[in-house]
Amino acid sequence: NWNSNIHNVLVGGSFQCFSEDCWAEGTDPMTNKTGVFNPSFDFPHLDSVGIWFGRNLSGQGSGWSSPKKELAKPWIQKRSKSESALIEEFGANPWNVPDQDYDFRPKKGSSLIDSGVIIPGINDGKDTGVPHPEDGIDFNHTPLYSGQKRKFVGEAPDIGAYEYGDSVYWIPGFRYPHPSVPIPNDGAVEVPIDYSLVWNYPYKKDYSNTKASVKVSGPGVNLTKEFKYPHNVFFQVFEPGGTYNWSVTVDGVSGGNWSFKVDDKIYPLNDRSVDTTDKKSLLPYQINNLEVSQNKIAFLLFDIPSSINGNHKIKLNLVPESVVSLNGEIEIYKYDYKGWGEKRDKNNIGIIDHSLGTKLATLTSLANGTAVSVDLTDQIYSYGEEFSIALKVSDPSDKVYFYSKEKGITGRGIVTNVIVWPYLSFQ
Repeated sequence: NWNSNIHNVLVGGSFQCFSEDCWAEGTDPMTNKTGVFNPSFDFPHLDSVGIWFGRNLSGQGSGWSSPKKELAKPWIQKRSKSESALIEEFGANPWNVPDQDYDFRPKKGSSLIDSGVIIPGINDGKDTGVPHPEDGIDFNHTPLYSGQKRKFVGEAPDIGAYEYGDSVYWIPGFRYPHPSVPIPNDGAVEVPIDYSLVWNYPYKKDYSNTKASVKVSGPGVNLTKEFKYPHNVFFQVFEPGGTYNWSVTVDGVSGGNWSFKVDDKIYPLNDRSVDTTDKKSLLPYQINNLEVSQNKIAFLLFDIPSSINGNHKIKLNLVPESVVSLNGEIEIYKYDYKGWGEKRDKNNIGIIDHSLGTKLATLTSLANGTAVSVDLTDQIYSYGEEFSIALKVSDPSDKVYFYSKEKGITGRGIVTNVIVWPYLSFQ
C-alpha cells in the first residue's frame, strides 16, 4: 500500500515494496512507470529509513546477504529437516543438537544495532503516536500494560523485531502454567561466553506484581535474582567450557531444571579486508573470506569476556582458504582503534585510521585448509574489552585468503561452517 509506512525491517532476497518509504524521491516505479517494485539498488536510502535488504548487500562472490547471519541464534529452516535429509545434503548433520534456537536478537557487533529509526508510540517509550493530520485519530493500539511500548536501547532503535541489550524478550505462542521456553535450550552446547538467559512467563489473566525468581549455578556463578514482569532477560558472563544449571520459579511454580554448556572460544564481532589506499565507507557485506595482499589488510575485532583472566591460555586460530603466493610472511599486528565496525558511520572500517600497533606474531609455510594457531596469551592482558588484530603481508607480491566468520557450508552461509572461522580459544 503506497500510504503504508515500513521501517526497521529485515528482508532477505525478495522485497516487493509498494510503500513510498522504500524509494528516494524520483526513483519510485510509480513516477518512472517501470513496474519494478524491488528496491535492490539504493542502499543509502533504505539504510536511512531502517530497512535492511539482503539482496541490496550482495557482492564479491558471496551472494546476497542473509538476515539470519545478523541474528544471535535464530530458527533455521534447514535445521528442521530429518537427519537423513541433512546427511544427504551436507554429508553430515551440521548441528550438534537437534533442537532449534529461538534467539532473534541482533548479535553483538551486527550492523543492525542502532541502525533503525524512531517510530512515535512504538519504540520511543511513549503510549501515543502521531495523530492523523486530518481527523486527529491515533492508530496505535492502546497498551495492555504499563511499559509495553518500550523505548529503544542505545543511540537509536535496532533494525528487526528485537533490541540488542533489552531486558525484555517477547516469546510468542502458547503460555504454559509454569515458566517455559528456556533460551538457551535445555541441554544446549556451545553457548556464547557472554550471553543472557531468557524464559517465558506462565499464563496469567493479570500480571500485576508478578515476579520471577531465577537461580543460576556453575563455575564462577552462584546467583539468585528476582525479575518483575515483563522483564525476562538475565545478563551474565560465564566461564569458558563451563556447564551451568538454572531454573525459574513464578508464584511458587518452577519450570524445572535446565542446563547448558558454554563454548571455550569466541568469534570476531567483525572481520573485514580493507584496501587501505581507497578511503571509502564499506557496506556491511557478508564476505566469506579475508584477503591479505599488497594493499589489503584484514582486520578482526574480538570482545574479550570479563570472565577471562591471566590463568587462561589464549590462542588465535585461522584457516587459510587459498594461498596464492607466500614468499614472505603474514604479519599479525595489534590494532588499537576502538569501536570500529561495518555500519555506515564515522567508525566504518573503510574510512578510519588504519595505523597498526605492535607486531604480535608472523605466519609462514601456510597450506590451503590447514588451520594455524598462534599463542597470544602474553599479548592479551586486558579483559572485558575489545581487542583487534590486523593481518598484513611482508612481501607486496604475496596474496593469501583466510576464511572469515561469514563462511558457510554451502551457498550464502546460512548453515555456518564455524570449524574454519577465525576465533580465539581459552584453555
